[in-house]
Amino acid sequence: MAPNSWDVYKNDPVLIAARIEAGGVAHWPRRAVKAFQAGRPGNDAQRTGRPKSTGDQVPRDQVAARVAELLDADPTISAATVTDRLGVHRNTGQDALTRLRANRIADHI
Repeated sequence: MAPNSWDVYKNDPVLIAARIEAGGVAHWPRRAVKAFQAGRPGNDAQRTGRPKSTGDQVPRDQVAARVAELLDADPTISAATVTDRLGVHRNTGQDALTRLRANRIADHI
């Protein structure tokens, strides 16, 4: 939660009722803040990770094989090109390229 958001939220009647002062400093119990977050309309306090209905463009078990095909066709291929062609995250493309290139170098040694 951004600090400027908290400046607005702490004035909500639910949080005002839960506020306590210790040594002249305002405090809000964690359970009150979590209950406030969970009760806000349109927000899911448990929501994390990838948005619903978005799956992998290429299933994880097929990434290496698909990147290997691209690498065979163009040995100088970049992670950005892999990302564009397969619709995977740049880090996923880079990891697959790095592993494949390392394995191919190891096979030659």
